[in-house]
Amino acid sequence: MASQYHLDASVDIGSPAPNAIQGGSFTVSGTASCDLLKDDPEEPDIFVRHANEAITGVQIRLGSAGPFTATPTGSAATPWISWAFTASSVPNGPLTITADVFASQSPAAPGRASLSRAVIVDVMPPTLTITPPADVVRPAPPFIATITGTASDSPAGVGAVEWQFNNGGWHAATGTTSWSADVPLPGVGLYTVSFHAGDNLGNISTVQNVNVRVGDMRRH
Repeated sequence: MASQYHLDASVDIGSPAPNAIQGGSFTVSGTASCDLLKDDPEEPDIFVRHANEAITGVQIRLGSAGPFTATPTGSAATPWISWAFTASSVPNGPLTITADVFASQSPAAPGRASLSRAVIVDVMPPTLTITPPADVVRPAPPFIATITGTASDSPAGVGAVEWQFNNGGWHAATGTTSWSADVPLPGVGLYTVSFHAGDNLGNISTVQNVNVRVGDMRRH
């Protein structure tokens, strides 16, 4: 004979938000709940009581990968009313996150529910282009090389372009998708200036170097 009671479980994903842009590592977190319902032929799904203690687990699927077991973060009596899972090394591109909650408590029929959320994973660094700079020709200091270029990144967007000279610290250029850097140089000579670009998730491009001349070294 079928049970007169069943468990009605539900799950919600609190983070990340719908259509959020994420890096390759992020935390999925949310809540879960469960009610005990009575099955009456004349009035089905009659609420009896909350039964959050009957939740036995939450599993996470990342696209076709998984399931992975989340970690309960609730109280000792009802540990699964909140939960979290740390995703790592997630590949680039659109991703569907699915949370599955399970509940079991005799003699009621078990409960299960699922919720999915779409996000975008961005693990690709920006594309950086440097315009070859003109020679710096001045009779006396200061010798300032103005170096320009462009950067692009989708979907996270370019966060910053930075330059480095002579193994010193990194300095922010002015602008992002179209940028400019005024680099002070010590005197006549041929110098190398390094650049990289980072997006708003912390993905950083490989370092690119550009040569700059101070004074026209081709003339004697």
